[in-house]
Parts: sequence; C-alpha cells; structure tokens
Amino acid sequence: MPQAIAACAGKSDRIVNMLMIKVSARKSGMSLFRLLGAPHRAVPVLVAVMVAVPLLGCGEGAVESEAPVATSAASDTDEGPAAASTTSEPFTRFTVERSTWGGMCAEGPCRSELVVEGDGRWRYEEHDGEDEGQLTVDELDRLLEAVTRTRLSQTRSPSTRCAADSDGTSVAYSWTIEDEKHRVDSCEVSIDTEDPLVQELESLAHRITG
Repeated sequence: MPQAIAACAGKSDRIVNMLMIKVSARKSGMSLFRLLGAPHRAVPVLVAVMVAVPLLGCGEGAVESEAPVATSAASDTDEGPAAASTTSEPFTRFTVERSTWGGMCAEGPCRSELVVEGDGRWRYEEHDGEDEGQLTVDELDRLLEAVTRTRLSQTRSPSTRCAADSDGTSVAYSWTIEDEKHRVDSCEVSIDTEDPLVQELESLAHRITG
C-alpha cells in the first residue's frame, strides 16, 4: 500500500512538471496560454489540470486497493451462518420397564415384562410368548412426559402386603434417564396408582395385550 501511493505521487509529479515546462517554454512558438486562447482562462485550467492529474493517475489504484477489503468483508459475511450453525441435541436417553409376577397360570407362574426404549421400540414378554413393536410419536411423547413428571422415586410409605404372596399379582416399575436408574416394587412400598408413569405404562400394557 505505501509503495503504491509513492509510485502514484511520483507519476503525478512528472506529469505536472511536463505541463509547467510547456507553459514556460516560449521558444517552441506556442505556449499553453496561446493554445488555450487567453491568459485569464489558462490559469484556472492549469490549476484544474494539476488537481485532476493526481486524481486520474491514482483513481484506479485507489479502487484496486479497496477491493481486497470488500472481498474480505464479503468472506466474513459468508462464514457467519456456518459459524453460528449448531448441532441438534440428542434425544433424551431413557428406558422404562413394567414387571408383574405372582399367581399360577396354565404354563406355570404368571409373569410379564414390558420394556420401552427411548426411540419408541417396545418389547412385551410373558409366560406364554413375546411380542415387539414401535410406539407412535404421540405415544412416545406421552410416555416421555410421564417419565419427567413421575414422583415414584419419592415414594417412602412401606407396603402393607405383597400380593404375590397370596396368589395375587405384584408389580414393579423401573425407569432409567441418562444412566440414572430408579425402581419401585409394590411388595416394598405403597405405589400411587394415580402417578403419571403408572397410568401410562398400565394403559400401554393393556393396549398391547388387548
């Protein structure tokens, strides 16, 4: 940049000197005053030429020197969205289970297990077979909401009876969120049947088994 300015200034000085030589060269027989017609018109024109020459000589260089700045600004603008882009958060990892046991079935002791993964895949297994499937988006949303709202982990009241001990059906619910596992057992604590997670898992088990 400084070299370009110096070169431009030198070029302008040479042009102005040439004009001054023409003005003072009387021996050529045609001075710049005569060429322009009258001395009073020559002086302003000469001044205008002296001012215009540096501008004409340096204008192109000035524009070129600004070009890299404009290019740099455009590059910064283009890179803005890419720098601001973010990666989507992964879906919350969770697993829920519902287990039942107790009583006698034709094939032996009655039992069942329902497992639902965070991506909506489910597996249901009982004493006489198993099945699997995929929750709908709405079903998965309801289950995730139930997992976040459940208060089963705060249950402290001890159970007064274990149904499986008297040919009844006992139940346990467990859920894991981001590797943190919780479990409640109806033979150990009194489970609130109005809890969102209990209601959602019971409803799901009923739909699966018909």
